[in-house]
Amino acid sequence: LLLFVVISKYYTTPMRYEDTYKNIVKKREILSQMRDNLHKSVEMEKNAVMALTDEESREFADQSLAASAAVEQNQKQLNSLIDAAPMQDERNLVIEFNNCWTELRKLDQVILELAVQNTNLKAASLSREKGAEAMQRFEHALNDVLKSCSGTRNEGRVARLIFHAITAGLKIHNLHS
Repeated sequence: LLLFVVISKYYTTPMRYEDTYKNIVKKREILSQMRDNLHKSVEMEKNAVMALTDEESREFADQSLAASAAVEQNQKQLNSLIDAAPMQDERNLVIEFNNCWTELRKLDQVILELAVQNTNLKAASLSREKGAEAMQRFEHALNDVLKSCSGTRNEGRVARLIFHAITAGLKIHNLHS
């Protein structure tokens, strides 16, 4: 028994166990940072799409790109840790993540390019203005029809139909906004 204790003390490497433990802790820390930065990137991207001004949209897009860059930096650190002490399951998971990350970055690039253009906001503004103008022209045209039917026996029926048409047009205009 004494011989076993002496041999195990001199021939085992407690530093190896300590290094393995530190490696695992570091991997978990990096994964936590990656998760946080990935969440921040997605949130800032959403904000860039929903921003009310071009300036806000660009600011959120820049924050999203910065968070994505942090994920990539963490990804490189994680890859180096896994390469130092490879385990097949971890290697497969990292390869899968890297493939998904590449696809996500491609999508992010397209989304952020469109987000900073603020096309949704500009289209809604244009539609609101043109819609209001069209609604006014519609009302004037129907008022002209109502004036032309003034004094006839169908005046009440025509007026009711005109008011229903104007109400429907206003509902559509309101819902569109």
